Amino acid sequence: MPRPAQGKRQPSSTNQTPSAKRRKKAVTKLVKGNTNAEPLFEMVKAGSTALESVCSDWVERYQEDAGAATSEVVQFLFNASGCNVQMDSENFEELDVATVTAEFSNQENFPEDGSYPLSADGSKCKSYLVEFIKHLIGQTLNSVLHDGYFIETVVQWLIQLSSSAVRQLRHTATFIVLKLNTSLIEVANHLREEGDITMRQLEGEKKKSPTKRASAKLELLKKSLTESQTKLHGIELQMNAISTGVFSERYRDVVDDVRARCIEELGVWIKEYQVVYLSDQFLKYIGWLLHDKCAEVRLMCVKALKELFCPSLVYHLSMFTTKFKERLLKMKSDVNESVAVETIQLLEQMLELELIENEEAEDISKLVFGSIRPLARAAGQFLCTFYFTEDLLSPSFKGTLPKGKRRPTENEVKLKSLARYFLDANIHEHGVHFVDSLWNSTEAIKDWEAMLSLLKAIPETSMVTLENQEETAVIEFMYSAAQKASGTLHQVLGDKKKVMSRREREMMETDKQTFTQCLMEDITEILVKYDSDPQKAACLVTLPQHFDLSMYNEARAEQLFEGLTDQLRVATLKCVEPEILQELSKTYKYFCTESWTYQQTAERKVQAVMNEMADHLSQVTKRCEDFNDLDEDLTFNLEASLCRIAEFSKSFNMLHLNFITKLTPLLRVALKGSISDEAICAVFRILLNQFWFAVVEHSKKKDPSEDDLKELRHQFLQFVKCSEAILTDQNVSLFVKEAVVTVLSDALIVYGPQLKKTKPKVAILSVSPSEVLQVAMRDVVYQIVCSADSVETANESWEDPEKIAKILLSRRKVLTGFLKLVMYRNVEMIHACPIFAQYVKGFADYGDIIKSVLTHCLRYNIANKLYEWSHVVVQTLKSEFELLQEEGGQLSYGSEAYMSLKDLAKKFSLLLGTDSVKARYQVVAIHRFGIKYSFSKEEEMCPNLAFLEFLAEFSQKLLDVDKTGENGVLAYLEANLPKELADKKSVKMYKESLGKRKGKA
Repeated sequence: MPRPAQGKRQPSSTNQTPSAKRRKKAVTKLVKGNTNAEPLFEMVKAGSTALESVCSDWVERYQEDAGAATSEVVQFLFNASGCNVQMDSENFEELDVATVTAEFSNQENFPEDGSYPLSADGSKCKSYLVEFIKHLIGQTLNSVLHDGYFIETVVQWLIQLSSSAVRQLRHTATFIVLKLNTSLIEVANHLREEGDITMRQLEGEKKKSPTKRASAKLELLKKSLTESQTKLHGIELQMNAISTGVFSERYRDVVDDVRARCIEELGVWIKEYQVVYLSDQFLKYIGWLLHDKCAEVRLMCVKALKELFCPSLVYHLSMFTTKFKERLLKMKSDVNESVAVETIQLLEQMLELELIENEEAEDISKLVFGSIRPLARAAGQFLCTFYFTEDLLSPSFKGTLPKGKRRPTENEVKLKSLARYFLDANIHEHGVHFVDSLWNSTEAIKDWEAMLSLLKAIPETSMVTLENQEETAVIEFMYSAAQKASGTLHQVLGDKKKVMSRREREMMETDKQTFTQCLMEDITEILVKYDSDPQKAACLVTLPQHFDLSMYNEARAEQLFEGLTDQLRVATLKCVEPEILQELSKTYKYFCTESWTYQQTAERKVQAVMNEMADHLSQVTKRCEDFNDLDEDLTFNLEASLCRIAEFSKSFNMLHLNFITKLTPLLRVALKGSISDEAICAVFRILLNQFWFAVVEHSKKKDPSEDDLKELRHQFLQFVKCSEAILTDQNVSLFVKEAVVTVLSDALIVYGPQLKKTKPKVAILSVSPSEVLQVAMRDVVYQIVCSADSVETANESWEDPEKIAKILLSRRKVLTGFLKLVMYRNVEMIHACPIFAQYVKGFADYGDIIKSVLTHCLRYNIANKLYEWSHVVVQTLKSEFELLQEEGGQLSYGSEAYMSLKDLAKKFSLLLGTDSVKARYQVVAIHRFGIKYSFSKEEEMCPNLAFLEFLAEFSQKLLDVDKTGENGVLAYLEANLPKELADKKSVKMYKESLGKRKGKA
């Protein structure tokens, strides 16, 4: 490669003879280790502040000796790759690029751990490499860059290094040459601009008359134009060399980052230098790599396309769109969240360019209901672009306005359209996901005034009115938007709670205040209008929970607040739906717990509502007399009154209304079957809440009265006794028993033995359930959870997935409540054996619950050196073993029943963990209990002998010393084994399982 005439050496000929090439190889010189001859890389690493002076100094050295200065840049390439070999700059012109690259590519020249700056420093290394390239090209723009030697030599080396088999060299060289090409494109654009300006000046000069034309200026312009074109041609030659020699090979490199950087830079090249790169020849690479296995590569492809799909370039992308649009449509559901989000944004740009069909757009819009929130929010923006067209909005704002009617706002039209879309999609029952997806895409979803206007609209005065279902949808939007404005929506969506920035908190406060200001005047009117519709009322009564209550004080709006609470009182005394009553109690609780001006007013209103509910219950119970032969009206009123009190008793202390004394007699009536199941369940819920508040209230007292505590304990014992009678009564429905077990599971925890430690002042209240009650609760739980059809079986006959999920949730709740008592040792663990036996059969539905309880109990036994867990495990296996014997006689090896019990034993053994020392004594106890049971029968043949085969599943958890030691399991087996049974198959199998571990002494 010829170099410029300035400097100490003359340019060497490019036409080399074979002997000359051999001489080149002979003069290659390598020096290992870091020396003072390689300062350039270290200076670049020092920081970008000194890069300008570094490049200026290098240009000066280049003007003195081009070969030596160029060798510094080549040496920089090797050093940036982590190569610790020094190049001989004195013979640089005579070096053969391929030979030097091959010699330097020895793995011994790189760090042993395989690290190199581009991988170790990450973005930091990339940043200073990019800055160095920019400064270097900038410093050489008008001189060195166009001398025909420097850039050609560097590009030649980079092309050779980018094809190296060594990853460090290939990765670094590819990154540098791609960034170099990007800088060359900037130079080419600059030269084209200069050429265009010169061309216009030249044409203008030519248009002048011969007398006014300056021939010297004309010649100067021609010369300047020729120089610009020559320089541009030279730059484009190097750009073409990089495209063909590097990009066309490295875009399919095995290193993911290399492929990603190739596509990233190609996107820049196409946008910045369209005259060369905006063609199908280069666009096809982006299309091909849309199928890449690496998410980062696909992401770079989509980002590159986002920069290209614009009105000015869409004509050039027609062929690309035809070939790869189908792939882009599939990528909207990419496994990588970032890729999917970027793809939807790209499809939105294509939609604006009319490249997406309506059917395709509708399919994309449905992602607004997705559970992946960033993806759903991107789909929300797409939906607004697709749906809010001029055709949708213009009819409402054009034409003559009918007399007496109001023209709707744009947001009102949008809200009606969104409500209709939400209903037609029929994907979600609730609008929480929908509202969150659209929150930052359209102001309509948080335009409270527009929502209120639509809900209050009447056909006589409004051009836009809502149908019944559309009203429900808009109220759902309002409910969800209120949660979003108050910052509670992330809890509903299951998003991870993040620390909000100051700006986000200010925006949330602004939204909350705006929401409160708009609704506090009209919320009462809306509640009155829709109080007869349970679905709408359930959402509306929750809205005040998200108010900024200080706004009432600022607006001096006590009358508005009292009007709201009065309407809530009416709704409470009229409502019978548990869901609405629960939200009403939460709303009242919110008014009473916030420290604000009208808190006392709220407490007074709540107290009045509770007194009215108590009075209503008293009136109903008086009319019921002895609760025999209740008519439908009395039954409904009793259920409604108890349901209201049950929901409010969760949030408010009603001890002053003495419901414990009033309602306990109803439990005795329940045994006679005189009142409905729903009423009985409500009574139990009320009593549970009252007993809880009683404990809390007494524990807060400095010196609680012993007489009051004894009276409370007596009342609780009466409650437990009635519960036991209900659970053991065969005539009581399973529905009631399930509710009783659920309530008792919580009540016995509150009044359990642990009360002595947690609340010593009220330790006298501690109650332990009788064995009869424990067994009765266990039998009910077993009947509900284990005897009923499992969810997998139910799937075959039930078509409603929500019904299946609801039933499974109810069963899991009952099981969790009972096993919670086992964990807290309120119920003896031995009574749960039938439930533990379902560990394998119900593993899919309840396995996590049973495993958690057994693990907790095992840890407790280990910590306290108990063997209860071991006894329960053996007892569970023993019960199942005997049950199978009763059903089918002797177990046959390999049968379904045999393998089921074997699997149960294996599951239990896995609970012991991998630390054999930690659970050592529990494992030994399991074996001793099992051996004792196997030989417990008096008959000759010992029918329980086969139990040893299942006991063998625990042998792997034994330490060697516990297997064959003097007091080990094997010795215990020999001591209890009758001689005539020594040759039995089960005994042999068990002995084999007690063999020492491989590799152990």
